[in-house]
Formats: sequence, C-alpha cells, structure tokens
Amino acid sequence: MFGFYSWIYTISQLTHKVRKVCAAVDVAADGDRGIVTVTLALEKIGRVAFAAAGDGDWTISDWKETQLENNTLSFQGKLHFVSSREDGVIHVSVIDLPPLSRRRPLEVEGEESVEKTVPRPRTIATCSSEEIYMPSLVELGSELMLVGYNDRSLSRILVLRVADLEMDMTVPVVSIGDHVLFIGARSLCVSSGSLPSIGGNSIVLFHAGENYLVQYHLGTGSWSPACDGHLMLRPPLRPGSLIHHIFTCCYRQFWNKGLIFCSKTEPEWWAMKRYRYGA
Repeated sequence: MFGFYSWIYTISQLTHKVRKVCAAVDVAADGDRGIVTVTLALEKIGRVAFAAAGDGDWTISDWKETQLENNTLSFQGKLHFVSSREDGVIHVSVIDLPPLSRRRPLEVEGEESVEKTVPRPRTIATCSSEEIYMPSLVELGSELMLVGYNDRSLSRILVLRVADLEMDMTVPVVSIGDHVLFIGARSLCVSSGSLPSIGGNSIVLFHAGENYLVQYHLGTGSWSPACDGHLMLRPPLRPGSLIHHIFTCCYRQFWNKGLIFCSKTEPEWWAMKRYRYGA
C-alpha cells in the first residue's frame, strides 16, 4: 500500500504542470461527415496539443509560448491568447487548426499517415501597451473583447473590440448592453437579469490596486463594491452570494474544491491533499 501511495505522489508531482489547461472544440464538415478536433493549451509548460476523432495520440507543439497562462480563451473552436511583448506592443494571437486533410482519420488499415504538426500562433491584432494595461480576453455574444485598465493609475476600465484592433482602430466600447463581465484568471459574460444587485453595462473584477471585489459601470465610469465582504482578507460566510460564486468560477483551483475565492487563501483539497499536488 505504501508503494502505491508513493507512486501516486510521484506521478502527481510530475503531472501537476499539465493539469492547468484551456480547451477548444471544433466540429468541421468534411463531405458527409464531421471531424471533431480538440485543442489543449497546456499553460504551465507553454505547449499546445491537438487530437482529432480517430487519432490514437495527441500531437504536441514543437514550439513553446510563455504567455499562455491566465490569458487563453476558447473562441469559435480555436484558442486565442493575449501577450505583452518587450517592444511595448500587446498581441492578440490565435492558434489555427491544421487543414482538414491533416485531421482526417485513416480510411484503410495500413494507409500511410500524414505527419501532423501544431501551427504556430498567428497574431490577429495589436495595440500599444500604453493604450490598455493588464488586458484579458472575454467573449461577449459573438465578439471577442479585450478588457483592461486604461493605464497604470487603474482609474478606469477599457473595453476594446478585437475586430476593431484588427483594422488598426482603437475605439473604446461605451456599452455592453445588459451584460456583466467577470474578469479573472478566466473571464465570463453573464446577463444582468440574473444579478439584481448589479446593473447591466458593468464589469466585476478583483481590483489590482484596492484589493477588493468591485463593479465598474462602463457608461458612467463609476466604481462601487460588488458585494459584501473583503475577499482579500477572508472568504465570505457560507453560502455566499451569487456574485461570489460566479466570480469563483473564474478560478478553477477554488471552485473544483468547493471553495469561495479569497486572495489570501491557498486552496487545498480536504482529503488526500498530498496526492493531489498542483490540482
């Protein structure tokens, strides 16, 4: 029994870096059938892998990307991420899928397989780091948005359409309708109808300077507390508000343990924690 637990612990230490992933699923029509392709961003090790239906193994990228962690989003079946470069330019990039000819399953036993590779990231939009600070990607309806602070003063929130940036236009979005954006390690978009305490056209995030959960109204530029409690010091009393639970969904290492987000808490499993290293 000791040998089994020792083996589990060793494996958990070796594999904890591949537990933090972002996945995208694409279904493409190919004649009279569909090809399902899953793409994974292995954020901790900076690699990307994909596999199509019928594949016997994953294809791992022969390149590394150091800025996948906390910046990767699945959008329209592809992985997108935002990265800040040393030249002061922010890049929004996409990882394209291989062509269908390289994703088809083998039709005949013994048929020669086609070499598969993961395409390198392709930059689709750029903007200056002086225009937006600490940016995150979020899906709003059928559009991809870039959300961040206006500058290092952290005084305002800026929302930009990636489609505008692709055309070299920096046009701040002044209204997101009756939606609320939750910005964190993963970003979410919800309807304000489900959140009576927060109106539409708002953004909820853990303020980088004030260290508490705030809501920012995009139309007026006003800040206010998003909920009761100070998530910097302690988690809220159970059961917590709906806002607490939605914001926690932005942080996998909390919700997968049934915990509410708190920046001072080191999320741990209640049972067998030493064998779940890094989960």
